[in-house]
Amino acid sequence: MHTFYEFIVDGEHQISFAREEAKSIAKKFGFGNPKLEEIAIIVSELASNIHKYAGAGKIIIVPFVSANLKALDIYSVDHGPGIEDINRVLQDGYTTKTSLGIGLGAVKRMSDEFDIYSFFKDSLINKNITIIFSRKYLKDSEKHYKFAFLSRALKGEDYNGDALFLNIEGKKLTAALIDGIGHGEIAYTASYRAINYLIKNYEKNLDDILQDIDKELNHTFGAVASIIKIDKQKRKMIHAGVGNISARVLNAVNKINPISTNGYLGSNKIKIKTEEYDWSPNNIIIMTSDGIREKWNLSYYNELMAKHPAIIAQFIFQFFAKPNDDASIFVIT
Repeated sequence: MHTFYEFIVDGEHQISFAREEAKSIAKKFGFGNPKLEEIAIIVSELASNIHKYAGAGKIIIVPFVSANLKALDIYSVDHGPGIEDINRVLQDGYTTKTSLGIGLGAVKRMSDEFDIYSFFKDSLINKNITIIFSRKYLKDSEKHYKFAFLSRALKGEDYNGDALFLNIEGKKLTAALIDGIGHGEIAYTASYRAINYLIKNYEKNLDDILQDIDKELNHTFGAVASIIKIDKQKRKMIHAGVGNISARVLNAVNKINPISTNGYLGSNKIKIKTEEYDWSPNNIIIMTSDGIREKWNLSYYNELMAKHPAIIAQFIFQFFAKPNDDASIFVIT
């Protein structure tokens, strides 16, 4: 079940609490030393920065599990005054008085992937936000793609009806965002039945995958889905979708407008339409469930478009996730 853990940092006492909780989550996830200690240091430094410069904020821990990947994503999010000179804070020796004294430059070196973004309110979004991202992989491996996924259940629900699938083999990628119809356990049952099918059959073509999932979900409330295959060597992307999962491709040299078929998987009434596009190195694909409001538009924020998918995902999630629905976003470059 994909979810994330939030720890409020509004005082010095919360720094050690966030550190120990993050270390506990990482240990259960399979991390051992020295990576466990590095995770503890990263969280301590990020929480200390929130306390010193923003006054209050959140540490967000996101365990990421998919077909052949396991990672722990760590975010620092605050709405404080922001960081005007990011290059300066990444220099060695620039630390906070309450930090461990290692600085964000050292945090960056301890991270397998790292990025930082500070946005100052404008006429569209009337709030500052600073997002710092750090990822630790459970096992090191060559990565031809960058990606991020954020998902949380409707408040009060124990089950999240949204689910993801991601498989990367060399320069080939298969990814899916599934949204079970409804909320709670009935939605979870449908979406994870679809994911379990994908784990075993992701190598099939998209037509067959969606037709088979349609049959697999016969005795459930059904689900909607968006699925893509990308081959960077061939510079091709194939997309197929059913229902109201939004898929957008940004920065494309030639316009890419993925369209989904009306209906839902499990109805036995769907007509699958796959579309093939050219894939360029600067492309960003963003898939969102209907728990993310569709009004977001990154064309106003050129600096954000150049950031790690995790920064993009967190920015959209913080400002556009609906409080009254399961909400998920999947970003891939």
